[in-house]
Amino acid sequence: MTAPARRVFPGRPDQVARARTFLKTHCGPCPVLDEAVLLTSELCTNAVRHSASGDGGSFEVAIHRGPNSLRVEVHDDGANGIPVARDFEELAENGRGLEIVALVATGWGQRSDEHGRSVFFELRWRPPAIAPDSPPARGSRYAHPIQRPPRERRVMAADPPARLKRPLSPQSWSVVIDGQMLRELRRRRGLSQEKLFAESGISLTTIARLERQRWPVCRGRTARRLAAALDTDPVSLLTPDPDKSPAPAPASPDAAQAV
Repeated sequence: MTAPARRVFPGRPDQVARARTFLKTHCGPCPVLDEAVLLTSELCTNAVRHSASGDGGSFEVAIHRGPNSLRVEVHDDGANGIPVARDFEELAENGRGLEIVALVATGWGQRSDEHGRSVFFELRWRPPAIAPDSPPARGSRYAHPIQRPPRERRVMAADPPARLKRPLSPQSWSVVIDGQMLRELRRRRGLSQEKLFAESGISLTTIARLERQRWPVCRGRTARRLAAALDTDPVSLLTPDPDKSPAPAPASPDAAQAV
């Protein structure tokens, strides 16, 4: 892992966007950039809202980039409580907390001392397979052939977990989408994951993760870009609202008599 890139920001809400720009600038080509930007924004927002950094202080962002991993650490001026991941349904649309970090990151944690508090997350990905006799085309964005994640045998629930049954507006910063619906819409359009990447600009790693998980979390902007590439309403990608699901039509008397 290379030496970390660090920057200190004033503890103001407008500096969260600057922290995201700092991450994009120093992260370099990364298959988990969308996820890293989302989680960095969450940690920086928490530092400004829930620590002494937001009371005239500052926070620091440190980026550790490895060959197949990324670690981002946000150090603030400390607070009375210990950061914990709350249940997703407790979060308002403008206050998501650490539950999204716990859902998306490979790992996360925190430590505190007399100098303040640090919260970090880690994202990891598999190295691409190298084809010895197939050099990449000039100008290709990917230096190696695409390595698809192995298929997992799992039971898919008919409905999302209870803590995720809260549909959000596509304009929200983060949303929970229906991974099976994303895959179905892509196949209906006759698009491969590679073609969807070319149409939407969303990384192949992100598309594969969203389709592999049943109820994945992503940025609202990511959902909107995927919906535009699929020529569909972004709402169709969100988790279903069980309270608004149409009730089954009652059987007609004629049908009952026929039986």
